Amino acid sequence: MKERQITPGLQYVRISLLIIILLMFILDSIMLFASDWSQFRGDEYRSGTTANSISTLGLKWQSTLGGSYDSVGYSSLVSLAINNHVYMYTCTPGGVLTAFDSTQNGTTIWTHVLRGKIVTALAAGNCANATNGKAIFVASNDGYLGAYDAITGSTVWEVKTGQIIYSTPLYYNEANSNYLAVSTNSGMVYKLNADNGTIIWQVNSSNGAAILSGLTYIPPSQGNTGNLCFGTEAGKIYSISSVNGGTLWTTSTHNSIRSPGAYYNGNIFYISYSGILYALNTASGSIHDTC
Repeated sequence: MKERQITPGLQYVRISLLIIILLMFILDSIMLFASDWSQFRGDEYRSGTTANSISTLGLKWQSTLGGSYDSVGYSSLVSLAINNHVYMYTCTPGGVLTAFDSTQNGTTIWTHVLRGKIVTALAAGNCANATNGKAIFVASNDGYLGAYDAITGSTVWEVKTGQIIYSTPLYYNEANSNYLAVSTNSGMVYKLNADNGTIIWQVNSSNGAAILSGLTYIPPSQGNTGNLCFGTEAGKIYSISSVNGGTLWTTSTHNSIRSPGAYYNGNIFYISYSGILYALNTASGSIHDTC
């Protein structure tokens, strides 16, 4: 395991955010109609990009979900294209998972009251035990992880971790198998079978430092298994094996990392809570540049 040091950056800039009303504005774009936006920043690489062309942007429909910061939580918005429909998913106050049909002017398709009441984020992906093989994966900061049928909203599986989860869950497919990975405030990382919720492994690589950033999937450079990268409140960035959670490298930034890294072409990019951008080589953890 290798560790690299860099010069400390700027001091923290504390930003307070109060969400009074959650408005969902659905844009009339090809991105929402031709492909999935399955998790935070779109995909397992957290790229935030789409290959689809976007021609005309405009408000197609809107839904006022309401609620306060505490009742809505940090719930993200994800979408799935199924049978010529585009379904949008989010959580309303009190942990109510809600599905909208974007191709039917935002008609509510179903709601499901979750066991976890303060939802952190959503992901969507393949699940062998769900209708049409698609499920919505939910993480909550009261420790629940669950998979819910994308078509019916019924529970596929639920797991109580006993950990506080503020990070966004990661769905990825590796070697034709479906996985879900999530990090916690106590530094735990869980890898689960996305089909049935079985915990495959759990590790605490960060020595207890909170992992608020969530995880990013790094595709294999050879073979058929990749790695998972994450940053911590203690200012370190880690790469661990997707197979067993073993630490491959760690790099120190001395700046809290609270958002997932974006992977592109053998590099991963992180921005610290103090606003510094880091570019790292995913094979070694070496830092190419900062700004």
